[in-house]
Order: sequence, then structure tokens, then C-alpha cells
Amino acid sequence: MRKVTKIKIISAVSLVVIIAAYTGAWFYASHKLQQNITHSITKLKEKGYHVEFSGLKVGGFPFGIRAKLQNLKISRIGYFKTWVDGEVKFSTTIFRPGRIRSVAGGVHHVEVDLDGKAIALTGHGFELLNAAFDGSEAGIKYKHIDVAMNNEPLFQADNAMVKLRKEGPETNTIEVKAQTWDLKVQMQQIKSPLLNVKSLGDTIKSVNFDAKLIGTMEGLTLPERLGNWSKNGGTVEMAKIAVEWGDLNIDANGTFSLDETLQPLAALSAKISGLDALLKTMVAEKIIDKNLAKAVKTGIEFFSVQDDDGSGHYHNVISVSLQNGALAVGPVTLLKVPKLKIK
Repeated sequence: MRKVTKIKIISAVSLVVIIAAYTGAWFYASHKLQQNITHSITKLKEKGYHVEFSGLKVGGFPFGIRAKLQNLKISRIGYFKTWVDGEVKFSTTIFRPGRIRSVAGGVHHVEVDLDGKAIALTGHGFELLNAAFDGSEAGIKYKHIDVAMNNEPLFQADNAMVKLRKEGPETNTIEVKAQTWDLKVQMQQIKSPLLNVKSLGDTIKSVNFDAKLIGTMEGLTLPERLGNWSKNGGTVEMAKIAVEWGDLNIDANGTFSLDETLQPLAALSAKISGLDALLKTMVAEKIIDKNLAKAVKTGIEFFSVQDDDGSGHYHNVISVSLQNGALAVGPVTLLKVPKLKIK
């Protein structure tokens, strides 16, 4: 009987210790979450951003750690503004209070002014994925987005996602000042008034983009940031650009950078399938005549090589470059690209 009583006492004491330890860990982690949010807001303000919100609340004990910000607005004079209608909910765990998974119950808005063009994004079903307060990783996902330019619809898409993760330590020497970020972009069911190619349909089924951003952007203005990035060897290594649109499939990779006048430089290798079916459809729909279709096919085949993907299907592999304002396929210049004016 005494042995049973002793076991009960030990069990009760152990339970009290566990509850006390968990409670202490919860309050520490909740305080850390609040501290990290406050610190992040302070850092944004130090970088010249204007931050507004109507209240910060932390709760969720005992089953979770959650914080809420009401009507969060972040802006920077000149070219950037973002805000959320309603509340932004942050959540974390007692084991990793330095990381968050945040869901905004309202609608997310982003406005950017580039060269006098007002670009506006409205995102529904907004979710922030596994973000780190130290800025080393963040992802954002929307169930649906609408993008407009100067109040005119540009495109809309479903299941849009962007992930950004810092790779390794920052290099900071006299010769090199750079850091590397992994960037992933995915979108589905993209519709746009610009997609008026009847033979392909009005909807791009999917777009996938996977790249490494190399270099740092420092400065107060956008031209200054891009100029420093270019001067310090900034490049974008595009491991994958995949587009599925009707019968047309494009799988490309290459590099992108800016010259000393902030004009784009690019070199791509593009694998294209479905070209025959596309040209036949365009001829059948009388968009182009069969002689032009034959000339296009012959020209592309002349400047490309065929690659077997292992399934018995062949793709046209084409080299594409952009330099000195000229877009070229192989050695042939297709068109002159207007000069970018970055303000």
C-alpha cells in the first residue's frame, strides 16, 4: 500500500514539474515571439520604411503560441507599399520561437512604382511560409492573385507561391561583397488579356521558376541598389524556367545580369516541345498560312538541335540571348528591345 502511495506521489510531483516546465517554456517562447515581431518592425523603420498597425496581442496558451497584428501597413516613400485588410496572425512553437508561420485572414495588397508604372498586386488566401525573423528564409503563398498595371488588369493566377532562402554565409571582402539566395516561383492557371493566342488558349497551365540570386543590393534608391548589385558582380542563375501553355512546353535555363547602364543581359538555352502541333493548329485556324508555318519550323530547326528526352519524344533546343538591346535566337537578331528607364 505504501509502495502504491509512493508511486502516486512521485507521479504527481513529476506531472507538476512537467506542467511548470512547459508553462515556463510557453511564456518564454511567447515573449520571444513578441520581441521578434517588435524587433523586426524596428529594423524596418531603421531602413526607412513606415510601419503602422493598430495592436499587437499574444496568446494561445496552452495549445499554441499566437500573435495578432491588426491592419498592418508597411510603406516606403517613392516606390513601395504593402498592407493587409484585417488581422495578421503569427504562430510559432516553444521549440523554434525564432521562426514563424503566419496566416493573414484578410486580403494582402502590394503596390510598387517602377519607372512611372504603378503595379498593384491583390492576394487572396495569403499565407506566409516558415519565415525566419533573422531574414534568412521566407515564403509567401496565395490561393489567388490579381495583378494590374496603371489600374489595367495585367494577369491573374491561382496557387501562386514565392520562396526565398539565404544560402550559406555572406561573403564580405575588399574584392567581393555578395550573398546567395535560392528563389522559387510557382503559379497555375494564369490568365491575361495579353494572352490572345487562340491556338494556345487564354490560360497558361503552369509556370515554374527556380534560380539563385547572387549579390547584394545596397543603397537608398532603386537605381543605386541595382547599380551596386551589377557593379559587385550580381547575377541570376536560372536553373529552371518551365512553362506549360496549351500544346506548347518550354523548359529553359541560363543566366541574367545588368550591364553598367542597368540594361538586361541574358543567355538562355530553351527546350521546346509541341511546336509542330501549335503550328498545325494555327494553320487550321487560319492565323498563319502553311507557307509561313513551314518557314518558321524550318528556321527554328536550322538554329536548334534535337534532344531525345528518353521517352522517344524529341525537343528543339534553342539558344536565346539578350545583349545591347537585341534579342537573338542563335546568331540571328529577332528584335530590338526598348531601353529600360529605372528611376
